Amino acid sequence: MLSLTVMEWEDIRTKARFAEYMQKYYPEKDALDVMNEIDRWLTQIRKQDE
Repeated sequence: MLSLTVMEWEDIRTKARFAEYMQKYYPEKDALDVMNEIDRWLTQIRKQDE
């Protein structure tokens, strides 16, 4: 299982490595869709904290 902190996720290099990970272990999934969903989730969480 892969686990990242928010600070790690915000690094463009981490996102690139995550896309590689997705392609290697979950080729049937669209990595860009998953990454966009993560970004939407983080946006929701930040709005709740305001």
